[in-house]
Amino acid sequence: MTEKLFENDAYLWECEAKVTACEPCKNGFAAELDRTVFFPEGGGQLSDIGTVYDPMQGFVPVTHCFEANGTVLHRTGKPFAVGEIITLKVDAAKRLKYTQQHTGEHLLSHAYDVLFGAENVGFHMAGDVVTIDLDHDLSDEKIEAGEKYANELVWKNAPVRIFNVGASEL
Repeated sequence: MTEKLFENDAYLWECEAKVTACEPCKNGFAAELDRTVFFPEGGGQLSDIGTVYDPMQGFVPVTHCFEANGTVLHRTGKPFAVGEIITLKVDAAKRLKYTQQHTGEHLLSHAYDVLFGAENVGFHMAGDVVTIDLDHDLSDEKIEAGEKYANELVWKNAPVRIFNVGASEL
C-alpha cells in the first residue's frame, strides 16, 4: 500500500521514496513505491507528471500515475531496482492547473444546481479542455448566470477542504 502524501499536503511537490516493485507495463515500467507525492488519475482529474531522480540513471520522466488495489503506480521509461531510494518531483505547474480545473468544475456544477436545479451527470478533463454534462439544457443567459455565480465563489477566496465520505455518511 502506497502512503499518499498528497492527501495531507496538496502543495508537497517532492519526496524520497523506496521502490517496492517495478514491472514492465504498456509504454514503459510501473514503479510501485512505499510513498508518493504524485496524484494518480482519478475522480475525473488527470494524473500528475514529473520526474524521478535516481543517482544511477539521472532524471527519469514520470508520464502517468494510476492506482491499483490501493497502490499508486508510476509509469516511467526505465526500471528501478527494488529497495532503491529515489527522489520524486511533481510538475507543480501541471498539478496546480489540474486541481484548479477540477475545483472550478465543482464550483460551476454547484452554481448550476443551486440556480437552476441542473445536476452534473458527467465531467471530462483533457489537458486544456474541461467539460461538464448537465441533466438538462440551459439557455445562454442561464449559462452566463452560472458562470457569474461560480466566479463570485472563486473571488471569495474561501479555503477548499478535501475529504472522503463513507457510504453510511452519504
